[in-house]
Amino acid sequence: MKPVDCRRLLNEGPSAVGLMTSVIGSGGSIDTAVRNVAANGGRLSRTLFTEMVRMVETKASPGIPDALKSKLSELPQSAAGYRRAMLMCLAASETGRNDERFRMLEDASRISLESVREMGESFSASLNTPCMLVFGLGIMAPMILMSILPMLGVNGMFSIPGMDGGIVMLATLVLIPAVILLVAVNLLSSNPFATGPFDLSELRLLLPLALSVPLGVLYTFISEDMSGVFVFSVTPMAVVTLLVMLESHRRDLSDRRCEQGLMDAVLDTGNSMLAGENFENALCSSLTSRKECSSLGKRLERELSLCRGRPDPAVVGCVSPISPDVSAAFVNIDRCSTIDNATAGSLAVTLGRQFQNQHATRTALGIRLKNMTDMMTGTAMFFAPLVLGLSTSMMGSLAGMADVEPIEGAGAITSVYLIELCAIIALMLSSLTGERSIGRILWRFCIMCPVSLVVFLLLSGINL
Repeated sequence: MKPVDCRRLLNEGPSAVGLMTSVIGSGGSIDTAVRNVAANGGRLSRTLFTEMVRMVETKASPGIPDALKSKLSELPQSAAGYRRAMLMCLAASETGRNDERFRMLEDASRISLESVREMGESFSASLNTPCMLVFGLGIMAPMILMSILPMLGVNGMFSIPGMDGGIVMLATLVLIPAVILLVAVNLLSSNPFATGPFDLSELRLLLPLALSVPLGVLYTFISEDMSGVFVFSVTPMAVVTLLVMLESHRRDLSDRRCEQGLMDAVLDTGNSMLAGENFENALCSSLTSRKECSSLGKRLERELSLCRGRPDPAVVGCVSPISPDVSAAFVNIDRCSTIDNATAGSLAVTLGRQFQNQHATRTALGIRLKNMTDMMTGTAMFFAPLVLGLSTSMMGSLAGMADVEPIEGAGAITSVYLIELCAIIALMLSSLTGERSIGRILWRFCIMCPVSLVVFLLLSGINL
């Protein structure tokens, strides 16, 4: 068996348990549940369960239960939580009592979420060193190169042979950003919550920002003072990029709120079904009563009126673009309701609790990471330009008193460095939050970079 990224497999555990619960809880077999995960699960779970199905189809295993036990036994000890949760689902499929089955499925969900929580806390604890490294390199190293080393060389004291403007520029614009970029890329590759590849079609969002190049060239013809060239060129184009992305950003936030509303609606639908309502009425009333899902609920009502007793296509067409997991849950609840409405209601309640527990667990992990993300954002927007701006201003004053030449183009070099730092920090924040989206990286960059450049320009112009 190929080596498995156990942390990412653990992250997929709650989703895999939810897919199995939606089948087993509705009376389906373990065979159907495994095939459901093989078709709709996360990348690693899909690969693992597809191998189970292949073992049965090639007669390498007598049945799905044996294939499931065999493949799970090959997982390393670090994936023990995933193994226990899947075996609990297998045990639930073999019991004949509905209440016992739902209890086992809830235990499987609890085990998988506990594993995700422990893995998330471990990942959060491992971030202290790389974040401190970025903080130290991102601020202290440029400050030493641009200010302290030149000051030590005043009047020939403590001068470093060969240390000139070219070396300083190479270190500031190439070496330091390269090290920070390596840290950010390493975080992105090691983050177990990062899923899916980047959507390269979002590169088109960079086009407005590319117009900062001709703006900068235009500025060189207008003024000989290069200290403000990047504020003049990058800042307005960053604002334009934000305006271009504003509608898609709002839509993304709306979809997130709607997805959370859908997860809450699963539980409400189950409660209504236990009270005697049928699936379609319970689902529509649950969605339309929620502000974030009201438009989706009205659209679903129109689709259901056209489906003539076949709600599955309407549910998939309306809900799946927002949340494939919730869509699959509603489909299985509907199929179960054709056999027993009360059992379908119990299944919906179980799935609704699972969704809510997943959200609570991931929200708690996000709060643990918030200190790191806030520190990185503050470093790029305020602290780095503040320290570097005051250092540049102080160096200019000291050089004037000592009658020596400061580093030529220090302000422009530092401005370019701050642009690089904001871009890398935006990537790093994406690494920490697990968001593999060029659009969100660009959104963060366009917020941080203008503020950083303006703060630096104001502080570097102070006469100390």
